[in-house]
Amino acid sequence: MGGQETLNGLSNAQAIQLTKEQFDSLQNAAIALNEFCVASALAAGGTTGGRPSRAFDETKSSADDAMHNLRRLQDDLLGMPPPDDQSFVSTSIPSETEGICQFRQFQRICSDLLSESINFEYGVRSIGSGGPCMEAASSFRKSLRDIQALFRINTIYLFIPDVIKDESPKYISSFPHALNELRVSLAKFGDSFNDFIEVFYNEKLMRLLARMIKLLESGIEDLKEEINTCREFQVFLHDLLRRLIPEFEMLTKYFAHFVEKGIPMIRTSQQNQTDRYLNITTISIFLSAVTASTLQIEGSGVSSKAGIAVAVNSFLFSSLIFSTASAVQSMVAMSWLRSFVRLPRRHLPLWALTWLMEGPTVSLLVAGAFFAIGLVLFVFASKQDTITSAITTSLASLQALGVLFLTVWFYRERWLFRLEGGDPGQKVTKFSIVLSTVEFLWNLARLGRFIPVTIKTSFLFVRSSFASQGHSDASPDFRIADERGEVVLETSKVAQPPWVSAASPHSLSAHPGDPAQDVPSILVEMAANSPTDRPDIFLATRIQPPSRLKRLVNWLRSLMTKEGLIEIWPSSPSAPSPTS
Repeated sequence: MGGQETLNGLSNAQAIQLTKEQFDSLQNAAIALNEFCVASALAAGGTTGGRPSRAFDETKSSADDAMHNLRRLQDDLLGMPPPDDQSFVSTSIPSETEGICQFRQFQRICSDLLSESINFEYGVRSIGSGGPCMEAASSFRKSLRDIQALFRINTIYLFIPDVIKDESPKYISSFPHALNELRVSLAKFGDSFNDFIEVFYNEKLMRLLARMIKLLESGIEDLKEEINTCREFQVFLHDLLRRLIPEFEMLTKYFAHFVEKGIPMIRTSQQNQTDRYLNITTISIFLSAVTASTLQIEGSGVSSKAGIAVAVNSFLFSSLIFSTASAVQSMVAMSWLRSFVRLPRRHLPLWALTWLMEGPTVSLLVAGAFFAIGLVLFVFASKQDTITSAITTSLASLQALGVLFLTVWFYRERWLFRLEGGDPGQKVTKFSIVLSTVEFLWNLARLGRFIPVTIKTSFLFVRSSFASQGHSDASPDFRIADERGEVVLETSKVAQPPWVSAASPHSLSAHPGDPAQDVPSILVEMAANSPTDRPDIFLATRIQPPSRLKRLVNWLRSLMTKEGLIEIWPSSPSAPSPTS
């Protein structure tokens, strides 16, 4: 089992040095090792009582471990970016045959990638907000063709120099611009994919795009460095071609997967949203018709001069307005969803996005509520029987409470998903103005726990500052230092509250008037015996240079952010020991 131990001891640092051919050979060897272990176990141990023997189990387990390590090695080899501490330029020049074969492989992959980008462009034409994706695909194809042509010229100069006699090729100066254009087009792809994050999000594709952008940025930076000879430039560019081959191959597969799986999912989701708005439009029109009929009945049965009649008319007319507005807003939202060149959601102002996405539903709910209130008032205005009035009022109230409860529960679930869903939860719910308002109030409530202490501390600071103006010749009682022992604030004649006793081991320690001792530098100490069970920070009188004030602010900020937002008061305060 020496081969298996070698595989088990193979580290990521060693694995990243392997080429694909070496890895394939290693994988084939591991498969052969697995088969050999199984055959050896069967030959040696066989079965015992119809069950595999212990030797078989141990050998098979070792073989499975070796295969597991190889699969993990494959993930590391294909998923890890090139190490930063290695030179980007290859140290060896491939042979003419190998270099030309690599370029032909690159050319074939570029051809496949161009075909998939065309399929991608045609696919996104059938979905809303496909314009940015189409623009990114068009820009990517242009950049890819330019890069392919430049790499072709570089391959000819590097491996077939007899074809071109030019001693100073000028195509090298075009590479930084071409690489930058390719990087920009890949960044556009990433932005366009983020427009559909609520429906379809391929994390591997996004990581691949980020890795390719980083690879191109490294290439651009290396091209700006001084390379002695033109030959080194050509070798560097061919090494870049070799590194781009597996990346382009994976990008081709992800494009095909997006066209096959992603576009149908996005189209279905947008169709569902369109159907939702269509249903809202139908309900709004129906409610408008019912409200208009009720107004006709109410106009013939109730005096319009009575106060209750005015209320009935106000609610019914308001319901008619909101139901009509809901239908119109739904039509606008459907047109926006189906628009090919519409702005993505993340580019719209929050109020406009909320108006488009939630406006029809909110208007319909308000119209329904106003209609229910107007109907209840109409029952009382028309002097119906008591039982009729009671049943109508009870059912309307019950329905209103049910809708209110469902709305609160729905937003509660979205709020929990926003808090506990991590990065996807934040991205999916960041456009909700209701949840953004709730989050603002939530943070404000947490901040409110610190505001009273801040006001109290500021008052003590100002009071001690005014008190020190009459004692300018007084020597300092003590100083406040940061954690490194550097003085950030010096105090004198601070009026301490009565609950801070000089004999208390937790009170502020000072040595006034003691010539034998220097003024001690101490950390801020807490008064653990304060009546509010809250330690207080006693700030001081004479602030030294602004740099010390800045260090004091930074030190207090570190205290405030140690346990959360601005939480600095421990539940069970314990005073720190004095530090000189």
